[in-house]
Amino acid sequence: MKIKHLLVLLAALTGGLASVPAANAQDHAHHPAAAATARSFEANISLPSDIKAGEPLAAEIEIRDDLGKAVENFDLFQEKLMHLIVVDSSLGSWQHLHPEYLGNGNFRIDLLLPTPGKYHLFCDFLPSGEREQLAMIEIVTAGATPLVDDAQPLLTTEKFVGDTKVVLTLPAPAVVAGQETVLSFELSHAESLRPIVELQPYLGEKGHLVILRKSSPLTANDYIHAHAAKDGGGSEIRFMTRFPTPGFYKLWCQFNIGGTVQTADFWVQVN
Repeated sequence: MKIKHLLVLLAALTGGLASVPAANAQDHAHHPAAAATARSFEANISLPSDIKAGEPLAAEIEIRDDLGKAVENFDLFQEKLMHLIVVDSSLGSWQHLHPEYLGNGNFRIDLLLPTPGKYHLFCDFLPSGEREQLAMIEIVTAGATPLVDDAQPLLTTEKFVGDTKVVLTLPAPAVVAGQETVLSFELSHAESLRPIVELQPYLGEKGHLVILRKSSPLTANDYIHAHAAKDGGGSEIRFMTRFPTPGFYKLWCQFNIGGTVQTADFWVQVN
């Protein structure tokens, strides 16, 4: 049996436009979810009544407008009608999925939640004629226990993802809340350290970046979606964003090397 599990109000992802500081700069939206919109939307999710970790489950997400009507038309952005980010409360588990649109405001997705706990589903989409929107839905699996996570995140600027070395460059001397911030990811072969030349577009851009603030409880206001700049070297992916408040933020940078999508995650402290 399926039940309507949750209804969540949406916040527009606007945040204005930020210009990348380069000669061939393009405008890129950095999207803190707290920005206002003239219209509101809401999302319902239909799930089995018994949600078990480690077992596949089919879910349907329904999008309605502020009049309670199903949203019929959506525009593609970054090549998809909806981007679904699924994380657990610790931000240790992370998935980037693309639900199938069934029509009449309904999207279908197959989920697999790896361990018992509370999960947050960030639905990122663009109704036709509107601004980019974000809905956050919470679901809890059977056997979930309260999260105790007082440890400070491990801060590093180098990661190895398979055969790829990823180096994150941050502003010096510190990342400051409220300021435009350039995040640079330099990719090289792990063994030879030669720059990656096989970088291909992912979702129509050089890379994809989602950022979440370490927060309890996690809310839609903790979510940031940044777009890749078109400048920079062939092995470098640059993003511009603004961190709204001090704290610890986790970054997931996705990129396509030779047809294989890889993900590098980093923790960043914002003063």
